Amino acid sequence: MNIGQSSTLVLLCSVLVCLMVTRPTHADIGSCVRNCGQCKSMYGRFFQGTACADACLAGNEGPDCVNPSMVSRFMKRRSAPLAVQDASSGGKYEYYGLDGQPAVPGASTLL
Repeated sequence: MNIGQSSTLVLLCSVLVCLMVTRPTHADIGSCVRNCGQCKSMYGRFFQGTACADACLAGNEGPDCVNPSMVSRFMKRRSAPLAVQDASSGGKYEYYGLDGQPAVPGASTLL
């Protein structure tokens, strides 16, 4: 084997390795869908499943549903906090029901 053939072989192998590493496989796509779907089933309407899948397929790390720092970027947030009084002014807090809506004052929130 001469130098020209060996350099061509090295170049060909390098191109093949680059294509295999950079191209998403079907397993990666399935993994993104499964992970985002699992988080969506855990967090319900508070989790943005489509944004999770888009980010995962774009090459970002898929979510770990039990790691708050990983999941927090896909959680829906309220535009402003509803608790208007702090603890120093009487300790009144606003409580939320299981559906995420403010609980009715005086109603029992325990199940």
